[in-house]
Amino acid sequence: MPITFGEAYAKVCPYGGEVTPDSKEYRDIMELMAQSGYVPLHDRMIKDSEPKQPRTIKEAMPFLERIPATEPSGKISKRRWLSVEANRNAFIKHLNKNNNP
Repeated sequence: MPITFGEAYAKVCPYGGEVTPDSKEYRDIMELMAQSGYVPLHDRMIKDSEPKQPRTIKEAMPFLERIPATEPSGKISKRRWLSVEANRNAFIKHLNKNNNP
């Protein structure tokens, strides 16, 4: 497991002291970390990203075609139609009108 900067600092400078960038102590700390398996962020980043090569005709298209929205069928179920209170009241009124002689 890679050691941290603090652990490497404790080994290189056991009595403490200031460590400045590009000093011998700093280079020793970074070398100790590298030997333990630490990989700096700049080395983990992708240097040159290559564009993705298209494998199909659809991937090679400069834009994606939009799928047209389908038109509603116009059919509504009875349950859905009765879920509206105004429709339900009109339906009940119509049923009661037909039941009265």
